Amino acid sequence: MAALGHIRVLGTAEQIVENLTTWLTERSVIVYGVVHHSADMKDRGIVPAVDAWTVIFGNPALGAQLLEISHDTVIDIPLRLGIYQESDHCVIVRRFLTVMAGDHHEDALEPIAQKADTLVNQWLDTLQTR
Repeated sequence: MAALGHIRVLGTAEQIVENLTTWLTERSVIVYGVVHHSADMKDRGIVPAVDAWTVIFGNPALGAQLLEISHDTVIDIPLRLGIYQESDHCVIVRRFLTVMAGDHHEDALEPIAQKADTLVNQWLDTLQTR
């Protein structure tokens, strides 16, 4: 499995970010931050090449399980999804936590990482892909 996944969906990046943050909040997942890279660039006089966002989110219970097995997993939490606009659709970029778990060489991380990937998959299943 590749470390990155790209999913093309109908709608604007802004709509998809709103959809994701609402969906996560309804499931008691913490949204730690939403970074609107393009807005930050514009605020500093830079013309962005694309409208791009990063949503940072996590579940402290899941994070605690990962850290209990390997303190080095701190680099992989919280989770992030990138979203950017293309002409008539947007692209969601994700890293698979199950792939990253393999970097830690701890087999016990796999089922916990799978829970995180499953959560993202459940949200993606609600979207109309292109």
